[in-house]
Formats: sequence, C-alpha cells, structure tokens
Amino acid sequence: MKSGGHTLNPGFSSSSAIQIALYRFSDISYDPTSHTVTIGSGLIFDDVYAALAPYNITITGGRVSGVGVGGYLLGGGK
Repeated sequence: MKSGGHTLNPGFSSSSAIQIALYRFSDISYDPTSHTVTIGSGLIFDDVYAALAPYNITITGGRVSGVGVGGYLLGGGK
C-alpha cells in the first residue's frame, strides 16, 4: 500500500508484489465550529498544511516534503 508519500520506485517498497496507491483518498475538510480536521489517507502533509493555511491552523505531522499522511500516522515505511 502506498499512502500518498514518497518512495514509489520499484524495489523500494517492503514487498515486490502489486502496489496499491491511495492517492484518490485526498479530501480535506475543516470544521471551524468543532476545530476538527478530516484528512484523506492518500494525501501528503504538504497539501494538508497548504489547505489549512487560510484558516491559520495547522496539525501535527511530517515536516519533510513529500511525507504521506497514512504511512506517517501508522508508522509505515521501510
């Protein structure tokens, strides 16, 4: 599974089988009433920070460019 981040080169994954990319799970919604953010697992944190900047809020996440949301939050990667 690839969740929006980096390392899509052949042989860089933890498996040599088929890679399933989740990039279409890319919705971001912010509820200003409850101050909650819902983000898709196929995003990279760069896109999340950019979408939340107009609201002057941020979330805790990866700071290196290209880090995927799903893999980071689940401790994935190789």
